[in-house]
Amino acid sequence: MKFIPTLCTLVMFITPLGLDTLSAQPRRNDSRRNSRLSRELGTAVISAANGDVRAHDGRSGDWVSAHASMVLENGDRLSTGVGSRAELEFGVANFARLNSGTEVLVGDLGNRSYQISLAEGDLTYSMWKYAEADVLIEVGDVFVRPLKPGAYRVRTNERLTVVTVRKGAAEIESSNGIRRVEKGQRITISKRDDNRRVGVVKARGKDQFDKWSERRDEILRRDGPRRNGYGGGRLYAYGGYPYHTGFGYYPYRRFGFGFGTSFSRRRSRGRHRRR
Repeated sequence: MKFIPTLCTLVMFITPLGLDTLSAQPRRNDSRRNSRLSRELGTAVISAANGDVRAHDGRSGDWVSAHASMVLENGDRLSTGVGSRAELEFGVANFARLNSGTEVLVGDLGNRSYQISLAEGDLTYSMWKYAEADVLIEVGDVFVRPLKPGAYRVRTNERLTVVTVRKGAAEIESSNGIRRVEKGQRITISKRDDNRRVGVVKARGKDQFDKWSERRDEILRRDGPRRNGYGGGRLYAYGGYPYHTGFGYYPYRRFGFGFGTSFSRRRSRGRHRRR
């Protein structure tokens, strides 16, 4: 008979402890989720670097060799040499892909709000479905705003700026006003004189850079179930990048998260390989 009071006492002691543990679990999960979101905001991640790719620290002024999983922040630059390509990921499923001889400046980055400046060269911005964001691509005094998920190619040199909409629709703002460019169209803005000429015509056929960008989307979408619903999660949180012949580096999931984001510590990331 002495066993029953002892058992009741034990149950009364364990029950509140178990309830406290269960109630604390969601709080811990929320804190981890919020901590991860705070690390994501304000940063972009290099998800592919093929050939001579260099990054410039906007604070120290140093140029270093760039590699996949390196983190860039507001004021940093990314540059590709001759015969080189790179891919920069913003947030979830938003990618800026740099062709050979291109330099970009990373601007303000927020929650689904990304700004990038094209100093010279050629890039394609890819935005996936269900990953819509407020994106601004600056090319001098020309501003490109993608209006929906799609693929947007922007090229500039000393004579002109050309924007081609492969998929989606974009709003192009210049000194001549605002023009809307639809899928399958391209707009050319001349820089030769003060009276700029602006023309919207049918887009040209796809070249090797367009096809490379499409293959990158295919690879990342195929790898998506191991990362998240979009296939475009925060890459630096998942470890290293194995090399795929013909396509460069692409991510795979590993356990654990990267906590440091200073430029000096970025150079140490992305060296792991699948074990």
